[in-house]
Amino acid sequence: DALPVFPDKFAVNGPVAREFLLASGYPENRLVEVEAQRYLGLALLASNRCRRDKKIRRVLVLGDIMPASTRLLFQVLESLPENLRKTFEFVVKPHPGNPIKQDEHPGLRFELTEKPLQEILEGFDIVYGANPTSAVVDAYVAGLPVIVQLEKGQINLSPLRGVAGVRFVSNAEELASILEKCCQEEIKDRQSFFGLDEKMPRWRAVINKNMEN
Repeated sequence: DALPVFPDKFAVNGPVAREFLLASGYPENRLVEVEAQRYLGLALLASNRCRRDKKIRRVLVLGDIMPASTRLLFQVLESLPENLRKTFEFVVKPHPGNPIKQDEHPGLRFELTEKPLQEILEGFDIVYGANPTSAVVDAYVAGLPVIVQLEKGQINLSPLRGVAGVRFVSNAEELASILEKCCQEEIKDRQSFFGLDEKMPRWRAVINKNMEN
């Protein structure tokens, strides 16, 4: 029988990926940390952090490709107390594969946007996303408070599961509690998710070493 192909090195794009692979049994001596090229621009993003003096705060709602996950977001938002909803502006960014129509959600006042995340994140105070969506990673790396909606009876598939500083909610009561506090506290336990040095010293070291060999 043919032996399974096993790479000499695995390139991982940050501390979170490295710890995940180590926990999964990958040999430490075969892991090499490199920069996450796709996310380099987020390292320079000047996020509009929550400020206590803001009367109206902006929440970016990130839909998912799964209709059920996106419907749950709206159900929870529509269940928030009316007086609390008035202190926020909600902007929904649908998944390209799951478009959203405003007239299908008369219980919530919101705007729609299809602009790229990196172009709009700095204009928001909080990001609220569906369980499986990977778009919440962009918001986390950009320094914004992130809230992820969990689904009853479903596995937590969020790429931010177990990541310090991320809030997870299961109903409107929990979301309301976090929204009320989210802009009144500093995020002190946020951890580094990716390698984001624009000069890419890790990638250069890997490439140079392989060229020498």
